Amino acid sequence: MKASVLIILLVICEITVAQKLSDTLTEGNTFLRFNIANIVDVSEPNISFGAERRISNHFSVALDAGYILMSQRFRDNGNSSGFIIRPAVRYFPEKSKIFFEAELHYKQHTHHLADWIGRDVVAGVPAYEEYRDFRLRKQVIGPHLKFGAVMPVKKRLWFEFYVGIGIHWRKYTVVEGRDLAYRFNQQFETISTGNTEKLVAMPIGWRILYRLR
Repeated sequence: MKASVLIILLVICEITVAQKLSDTLTEGNTFLRFNIANIVDVSEPNISFGAERRISNHFSVALDAGYILMSQRFRDNGNSSGFIIRPAVRYFPEKSKIFFEAELHYKQHTHHLADWIGRDVVAGVPAYEEYRDFRLRKQVIGPHLKFGAVMPVKKRLWFEFYVGIGIHWRKYTVVEGRDLAYRFNQQFETISTGNTEKLVAMPIGWRILYRLR
């Protein structure tokens, strides 16, 4: 992770020095984008595509959507399916390829499991346990603040690097009903369904961009 941060900072410095190059990031530019970093996510690798539209010389709006391929935590327990949606607004300073971004992150990931699960839950305490098939759903939502830069490789092909910080609220639920409860271990802690946890997020990565105009 430290190496990735160093690479991003070096690229940003290089772009800052090269500001005399003609800036094609003007109103009306539209980019298609592919997030490379998401494929090698250590927890939930996913494929993410998106688009960005420059609405003025300083601001752009963007939307990314991703399909979650698997879960490292539950990879041996059963099938899973999920998606990620990230709308964002970006600000570019005067004649700059550096940007500041405000992004909303939403993730939903459903795991198909077979395990012992608590039933007839009252005040968080199940009356008994039953071994059965069920769906465990994770929902994560929260804002990100990012800093990054875009770099042209060719007229149409660009690269993008970013780093940021954010807050996530994460909640697990059993899809089949509120009277069901499930507990499991994750990263040396016990997770219980129905509880909402606040987590610190540190998004970092890079994208391939294709400029339409």
